[in-house]
Amino acid sequence: MEQVVKLISKLAVVIVLLLVSVVFEEYFISATKPKGTSMPDDAIQETKNERIMKSLIIQLVQGLLFSLFIYMDSNTEPIGLKEYGIVYDSREIVLNLSVIYGPLTVTITAFATVVIRSINPMGNAEIPVIGIILAFILEMLVLCYLKIRKRNMNTKSFSLIAFATGLGGSACILIMVGEKWEKYLLPMVILVFVYPILAISAYKIIESIRNSNRLVTELYKSEEKFNKMNAELGRRLEELRENEIHFKTMFYYSSEAIFLIKNNKIVDINEAGMEMLGYRRKKEIIGMKFSSHVVEIRPFENKGRVQIETLFARVEKGETISTEIKIATRKFATLLIEAFMIKLKTPTDEYIYLSARDISLRKTREKEILHKARYDEITNVANRKYFNEVIKKRLSNPENYPVCYLMADVNGLKLANDVFGHAKGDELIIKISSVLKSCCRSNDIVARIGGDEFAIFLTNTDEKTAESLVDRINRKLDAETYDSVKPSASIGYAVKETLFDKVGFDEIIKKADEMMYENKSASREKNRKIFLDNMVDKLYEMCPEEEVTSSNLKILLEKFKGIYAVETNVEKKLDKLISYINIGKLITPRIDWDMKGKNMHTLRFSGKLLENTAVILNIISKTEDNIISSEELYLINENWDGTGKKYGAAGEEIPLAIRIFKLIYDIYFLKRHREIVGVLTNDEIIALIRSESGKRYDPELCKCRLEEIL
Repeated sequence: MEQVVKLISKLAVVIVLLLVSVVFEEYFISATKPKGTSMPDDAIQETKNERIMKSLIIQLVQGLLFSLFIYMDSNTEPIGLKEYGIVYDSREIVLNLSVIYGPLTVTITAFATVVIRSINPMGNAEIPVIGIILAFILEMLVLCYLKIRKRNMNTKSFSLIAFATGLGGSACILIMVGEKWEKYLLPMVILVFVYPILAISAYKIIESIRNSNRLVTELYKSEEKFNKMNAELGRRLEELRENEIHFKTMFYYSSEAIFLIKNNKIVDINEAGMEMLGYRRKKEIIGMKFSSHVVEIRPFENKGRVQIETLFARVEKGETISTEIKIATRKFATLLIEAFMIKLKTPTDEYIYLSARDISLRKTREKEILHKARYDEITNVANRKYFNEVIKKRLSNPENYPVCYLMADVNGLKLANDVFGHAKGDELIIKISSVLKSCCRSNDIVARIGGDEFAIFLTNTDEKTAESLVDRINRKLDAETYDSVKPSASIGYAVKETLFDKVGFDEIIKKADEMMYENKSASREKNRKIFLDNMVDKLYEMCPEEEVTSSNLKILLEKFKGIYAVETNVEKKLDKLISYINIGKLITPRIDWDMKGKNMHTLRFSGKLLENTAVILNIISKTEDNIISSEELYLINENWDGTGKKYGAAGEEIPLAIRIFKLIYDIYFLKRHREIVGVLTNDEIIALIRSESGKRYDPELCKCRLEEIL
């Protein structure tokens, strides 16, 4: 009994020493606790690493302390059965308690116990060492199990370890005493029951101290967390105040119109919104249904028109919507707006936040840009690129067949441009494009594919319908009024019957083009004659005296043919000269219309007038037979004796038609105009003409009975 008392007192001292180790642990944790109320993420990561390091340090130090306790215990007076080397010491309790701190403490403690027990002066150390190793293995297995199951050491697990250690110790006693075990029941009972109970009691005391310290630590952390949350709350409140100020500033002073809407009613609006809708005071619009201003919602996600209430319902479910809405202002003007809608949560309520900007002008400009990209600027019909895009789409639809491709080439555009200027040329193609559009259906597409070429693509059009269309176009062009060149066009067309026939559309275009040029070639002479007469009519309209001059010159020519035999080809040239000599006045300033010269010998046509006449006649003379050439025209100012103005031609180098025209025109000029030689009688005129025989005129012509033509 005395030994039991000594054992208990000895263990009490050990427990005190163990409590010292607990105090050390808690002091170490407190001393290294991070200060401050908040840490950034990288500091938190660093604290986790430090926590691992602290755990290792604590385990190491506790293992060394436990080793010291065992050493101190082994150097006190041994208590036990000395004859068998059975000693009551604290190694089992200390080894069991080392499991509280972790595997490193267990390992150090076990190693120290084995070493100290091995060098103990009492014999028979092998069996106790084996017991210590088995206890170590058991503790490590339990720690591994708890680690895998993610559990902490508890009283149940520790009790298991303690009683298992006690049973192991008792087994060691049985091995050591052999058959005399009955005499050693007390040591075995001590190992099986007393040691575990003492170890468990020490464990509970230590855990109570640790738990109380943990509770203090948790309270400390909770306080820190509360302080952090309080500081964060203060910061968030400050941010909320700032955000509220920013939102109000943005809301009320934004250049975009902004509406706060709830249940389809406007609950707030900024200045830009009131200005957009035409209101001056906010109270006039607050509470009004937003839908009352909606005229139309543009097709949304290919679903056609949708009601604004449907969009609002989608926004209330959390969807963000951007769309185009046509709205009506207070004065019933319509605007196209680009609307952006989101759900807005405030501390007190939820709204639909709708921002809007007027895109009416932008859309108008976009339409203008798109129109310019697709349509010819002058005629307002489709351009080649857009025309080809439309054709490509329509050709793929079998319901459009038969399709017709029609080409029209404007006649006389170069004449109109060169004679009357490009403005008149533009008027001509505008008039023709207008006729083409008016003769077509609304779904037919007319395009200008070149300077003087138009094309029409017609769906559901067979040969008969196409022929009727061409006839209608020609009749309408023929009925058009004009002030420069008579509108006309050479037309060709071709028809593709079905989508699946063997004739490709390129072949259809080629056939239409060939037909157009065949018609143009066949009517070229007719058209040029029409244009020439057109020029003459315009000359007479501009200068009515030219018609009188032409008529009188033709009378003189008829009389001259009575006194001088004129060949047919010469007669034709004379007729053209009389008709067209002054046609250049259409594009010549009036200052250059009159005859030039100081006397009869130097009398001549205006060089500018002859050049412009040559320009017009050059356009026409490409197909007109027997019309005078530009070179012959310039020879009008040449004299018989070679004293001319331009080429220096003389005598018979000057064509006969020119020589006759010059004689007849001078006779008419002297009779009608007095600017050069004054007022003359018929005899004086003939005398003056003959005085220029061999100089200005052909002598043979002057020998004729000129008196008979006056």
